[in-house]
Amino acid sequence: MKTVPLLESYDWEKMDRVVVLSPHLDDAVLSCAGLLRQLQGKVSRLVITICCGNPVTRDAFSQSPLGQGAAAQGARPRKGFVTPALRRREDIRAMRALDVDFVHLGFLDAVDRRSPTTGDHIHRSPRQKWFRPSVEDAGHIEELFFILRRLCTGMGRMLVVSPLGIGNHIDHLITAQVALRLPSPVRLLFYED
Repeated sequence: MKTVPLLESYDWEKMDRVVVLSPHLDDAVLSCAGLLRQLQGKVSRLVITICCGNPVTRDAFSQSPLGQGAAAQGARPRKGFVTPALRRREDIRAMRALDVDFVHLGFLDAVDRRSPTTGDHIHRSPRQKWFRPSVEDAGHIEELFFILRRLCTGMGRMLVVSPLGIGNHIDHLITAQVALRLPSPVRLLFYED
């Protein structure tokens, strides 16, 4: 069986856009920077970062049904924790260095997501983010699907590059599951994460 290099596998001139799905702020840069750089000048490139929102307290969550617009006051303290705002600024610099279009969706990371019914953390310990998605993640998954479907369809021939989820991080698994549901003519390629 003959192996064909990725850059020779597609007719990039016939592709309208390449969309890289990044569950977190570092995933696209660490896993796909080389691809994004090689495609510069060949095709329009977009990085969609999914989980980069500010964590919220239970009180702030209860004031906002989805918990997405509340301030990050009293969020879970973590050793070595860097604020999402600082990480977003770093990601913006990285995206500009790669000269790619990007969007930060602002969903919460698995360890910070809260139940829409109780307001409690869905994944009560950082270790739980390495298992399978919870039933409580269903609303998050559906909302992500509708947003990505809107962003990735009706815009011509598109290649969506998604994490494979081989490390079993819930946010990566959810991203891969949602990518598999995107309707044609979206073509799908997975990267190791």
